[in-house]
Amino acid sequence: MRYAEGQPERVSAVLEQVRRVEAALHTHSKLVERRGPELWAALDGRAPMDGDEGSVVELLLVAAELDRLGDALAAWADDRTSPRPDDAVDAAAAAAAQRLDDLGVPREEQQPRRSGR
Repeated sequence: MRYAEGQPERVSAVLEQVRRVEAALHTHSKLVERRGPELWAALDGRAPMDGDEGSVVELLLVAAELDRLGDALAAWADDRTSPRPDDAVDAAAAAAAQRLDDLGVPREEQQPRRSGR
């Protein structure tokens, strides 16, 4: 992706949140398969949910925000005469990280860097 060129830290921050959402949703895959349409309907408040269902809806809301960021990045890539969306990337990554922290979704363990020896 064009945006990733020269922005490895920003891209890494966004991708970490995407992986966190995917991992958390994976633990609820049976629920998503069973009640998917109801869960999606709850995204716009038509069907408030509690418990595991509410957690999945919260995860889907984070995923939707990250998806909107992807749309913004794709639009910028199509027309790079507009300003780089750095602020939007930083804000979306930080907001997603905070929401996932609030939901108790674990962060990725950082792998120690190996020396070049």
